[in-house]
Amino acid sequence: MNKHLSRIKLAREKRNYCQEFVADQLHITQRAYSSIENGDTKLSVTRMFELAKILEITIEEILADYMESINTNNFNNEAAGNQGSLIVNNTNVEELITLYEKIIKSKDEEIAFLRDLINSKISK
Repeated sequence: MNKHLSRIKLAREKRNYCQEFVADQLHITQRAYSSIENGDTKLSVTRMFELAKILEITIEEILADYMESINTNNFNNEAAGNQGSLIVNNTNVEELITLYEKIIKSKDEEIAFLRDLINSKISK
């Protein structure tokens, strides 16, 4: 099982949610949800955001291993330990752009919230 799917399953289990509950929230069958969690059905960016909201986790938590790889890879094929260049499939470029835009928006909202929290603490 992929690490991101394991994280989704673990988050679901931590909240004591059964597959049926999550499936209902996604408006799909339990069998369809099970196929997502088992990796039999591809997880779209949109579906990942829906799951993150339901399970009260961030996209960064789901994609931790991918985010670490992106952050540490300098894309230099000569670098020690580098597994190669970043390959982007043309069919998923728009989906990646949407994902990054949502991540940036989420971070901007988090920063604004924290600023408001700090300002309210300072003004007391």
